Amino acid sequence: MRQPRIISIIIAAVLSLLISGTFSGKQSILVYDTVKTFILSADGSTSGMVFKSGADWYVKVSGQTYGPYESAEGLVFSRDGGVFAYNYTLNGQSFASINEKAYGPYEECGAVSISPDGSYFGFSYATNGKYFVRVNQKLYGTFQKAESPNFNWDGSVSGFAYQSGGKWKVTMNGKTFGDFTVAASPNFDQSGNHYGFFYSAKSSNYIAVDGQSFSGFQLAVSPVFSADGSAYGYVYTKSPKWENWYIRVNDKSFGPYENVIPPVISADGSVYGFAYLKEQKWYMRIGDKAFGPFDEVTPPSFSKDGSKYGFVYFRAKKGYYAYIDGKSYGPYEQVALTITPEGRVFIASLYSGIYIKEIK
Repeated sequence: MRQPRIISIIIAAVLSLLISGTFSGKQSILVYDTVKTFILSADGSTSGMVFKSGADWYVKVSGQTYGPYESAEGLVFSRDGGVFAYNYTLNGQSFASINEKAYGPYEECGAVSISPDGSYFGFSYATNGKYFVRVNQKLYGTFQKAESPNFNWDGSVSGFAYQSGGKWKVTMNGKTFGDFTVAASPNFDQSGNHYGFFYSAKSSNYIAVDGQSFSGFQLAVSPVFSADGSAYGYVYTKSPKWENWYIRVNDKSFGPYENVIPPVISADGSVYGFAYLKEQKWYMRIGDKAFGPFDEVTPPSFSKDGSKYGFVYFRAKKGYYAYIDGKSYGPYEQVALTITPEGRVFIASLYSGIYIKEIK
């Protein structure tokens, strides 16, 4: 089972903006009709975007444009931006691209995962009706179904969910959990000593965290962890129709909300943030403070100790803004934000080109 898409944060802005970019070894003029993704690497060095021009989709990373594709999505970076990956379709077939190397064609391809240090990548794929999981150059399979893997910081710990013999299992560095009715790939803290995943068994649904299971919901998303493993959080719903959503951070729950964005936790576990939808408007909660309303909002970013925080929000007919420690910057056509563990703040903005600057 593909991990449930609780949130579809699709940044879609119609831009009457002509931008020149390098494409297929020559200069091409592309109109950015729709911007699906606009991101910045965690260290603030590398920007990227997924956009549509006419009927075609393209990916742009550090000034280099890739495409055209029938569709493109899932752009991700390693922490330093040295490794980038995304998924695309061409001629009705699915591919994964890692640092310009194409893998495929496949009948189906899961989202590409990259270890934060860039040393490992992985994804699930289907060919001839059978599923496999690739981790770097190693293949696992065959399976009836499979999820893309996830990694700890340096890829020394990895894990994924797969279906075999009609049952779902979760494997982590050679240790297997199961049999389940449904399961999702696990997430890890930086060291890989802490893990968590969603699973369903005997008509009940659970979140497993370090061997302890939590229940009482209809659906949940595998938990995320602070880098040091001291805190974790996840999204869940009690409604059979998935109408009301909740956020849990450690032993505290928030909600119900119309929709939510999964929590982000500072590296030391001291500060958390998440977004929620209420009466069709988005709000951001950082610790005990709530900000909003907004028309769109993206997940927050924190310094290691949570003393610096920021997020991007959108106001209709105005544009995108970066909110950093009580101050808004903007509006922009598009903007992405990141805060390093040391507290350095970087934003990337789109206006006749992509510009990265540090906010002092």
